[in-house]
Amino acid sequence: MSSRGYGPAIGCIWLVIYLLGIAFICFLPPWEGYDEVAHYSYAQQIADIGEAPSVAQGRLSANVEAYQRSAPMPYSTTPPFDNNGGITYRTWFSHADSFKGLPHGTPPSERHFSAGMASNWQAQHPALYYRLIGPVLVATADLSWVAQLFMLRVFSWSLAFAGLVIGVVATSHAVRIVYPEIRDDYSRIALAWPLLLPGFLPEFARLGNDSLVLLILSLVWALLVRRVISPQRWYWYGALGVLLGLGGLTKVMFLPVSIAVFGWLVWMGARSPESKERFKACSGALLVIAVFFAFTGEGYLSNLMQRGSLTGLVELSGAAAPGSFFWLGAVQHPFEVLKGILGIGMTFVWGGTASSAYPPVVFVLPVVLVLATLLCASFGLLAHNNRELAVLAVLIVGAVCSGLIYYLLVRIAATGVGSGAPGWYLHTLIAPLGLLLAAGWRFLRDRFPFLQSLWGLWLAYMVCFCLAVGWLQAALFTGCSFKTAESRIYSFADWTCLMDISEIYSRLEILAYPGAGLLLVGLAVLLAGLASRYCRSATIKADAR
Repeated sequence: MSSRGYGPAIGCIWLVIYLLGIAFICFLPPWEGYDEVAHYSYAQQIADIGEAPSVAQGRLSANVEAYQRSAPMPYSTTPPFDNNGGITYRTWFSHADSFKGLPHGTPPSERHFSAGMASNWQAQHPALYYRLIGPVLVATADLSWVAQLFMLRVFSWSLAFAGLVIGVVATSHAVRIVYPEIRDDYSRIALAWPLLLPGFLPEFARLGNDSLVLLILSLVWALLVRRVISPQRWYWYGALGVLLGLGGLTKVMFLPVSIAVFGWLVWMGARSPESKERFKACSGALLVIAVFFAFTGEGYLSNLMQRGSLTGLVELSGAAAPGSFFWLGAVQHPFEVLKGILGIGMTFVWGGTASSAYPPVVFVLPVVLVLATLLCASFGLLAHNNRELAVLAVLIVGAVCSGLIYYLLVRIAATGVGSGAPGWYLHTLIAPLGLLLAAGWRFLRDRFPFLQSLWGLWLAYMVCFCLAVGWLQAALFTGCSFKTAESRIYSFADWTCLMDISEIYSRLEILAYPGAGLLLVGLAVLLAGLASRYCRSATIKADAR
């Protein structure tokens, strides 16, 4: 879809996506975002004490632990799944109403950080995101838990949404210039991303540093796209290094990303026929990596000295000596390796929320297979005359995927179980990954024209999937659905409770803002209809010309 003539429609679609993110937040109970208790505790400690938690000494907030003792928390992600160490939704709604007012209740005084008993497992992360969100946390410290988390989540979602727009717009601009044949395919996939891959909203419409990762990575990508179109001046390399450095102060995934970018810049320079341009490109690449390590070097050296690796992941093994190849022990569990890689794909499509309740695999697996096929087909773009952007996309996606697989292998070597590598992190790669998926779709469609008719089928399937899983999530949060000790798939004592809409709504009101969520969903549907009308009008005008 070209932006010319479709501007109002695209504007409506962007607004639809943003409103759906806020609507998702309105339905989300306290702490149902991934690792929110740890992210909140980290930000509260930074805001109130002025120092980041250490890996050895960091603790959850006592405020959070007090809530955990009296109100429902997400289900466990490991067996037994129905034992979360506290109160599950099912248990809470089956008991007396003594604490039912807690989620929306106003605290007697502002919340301030004091160390609880449990370790803060997010202390491994750098502090930039938590410093950024700290003022919002302080300003909302006297609100109810539901209200405060709503504000924090909206702030994070807004960061992620800005990153989404920047990444997609920058890629669309480059595609129009270097790959005009996939322009419409890219626009279609990128703008439909939250629908085609519904795991996008749970990943970013929550309290968590991945929202800032998406924003910074999109800014990095937008700068790199300019290098594809034309050579850049020295200040461009400096700005790129600063952005990568800020990313390194947000999450360790920017280490493999920076290495991939450095390799790509050197490759771009080596391809230049002019020696002066080759020198400038290679020197610029060195400047980028030097600036990056100037921002992050102290943290990586600290990881190396304290935990034996730059990333700090060795502690997952609990037995690895510094510098060892402990992760190679995963080869003793080949089935678990395959299961873990498949799990990355599954949780990329739909990772659920912190409770990690999933629909049966058969409903997600077809989408994973489609995505894998498109990615394999996208490698044809590497044979394009203008393959620079394709090479960049493959390097960045490959670097992040390699980091996830490394994480998976360390976990398998330590536990023998192929799980725990979160595929939802891959949504931070929407700009390069969307480009590859569009290229794969175009490659297959050119060779198998009948696939064009499958686009509507894919959309229809994902609409049904989103509606079903959304209702199942609402049922989970209100005790209608639950996880058993042995299974993470949605279970029911009596599935007819799904039909009791008023009871589900009234229970959800105790934990969230479902009324506002429904209003936002309704507004999003109206805007989607308006966007469709604009598209039809623009198409008619284009055909008339």
